[in-house]
Amino acid sequence: MDYAPPGVPPPAPRSRLRNFARFTSGVFAGFIILFIPTFFAGATGFEQSLPWWAWPALGAATLICAAYAWFTRRRSPATSAGMWVGIALGLLLAGACFMGM
Repeated sequence: MDYAPPGVPPPAPRSRLRNFARFTSGVFAGFIILFIPTFFAGATGFEQSLPWWAWPALGAATLICAAYAWFTRRRSPATSAGMWVGIALGLLLAGACFMGM
């Protein structure tokens, strides 16, 4: 902080453990939210063709996670960063699952 009024103490620095916990909770939440439509689409299309709603459901879940990460980036940057990583991991899983790898 460049300027602080007299008598106001500077904010306490964030703990590394707390930042790590918030980051990993963001990764876990983002991955689980994207895993749910991936799981149901993969289970529905098991040994059949992929259902028509697989990619739109995954896209909707991705947009929800991305909106949450975008709007909380200033209030909780560690959680927001973790959510972006969780989105990336979830999309990698969905691509591998839907494309049959």
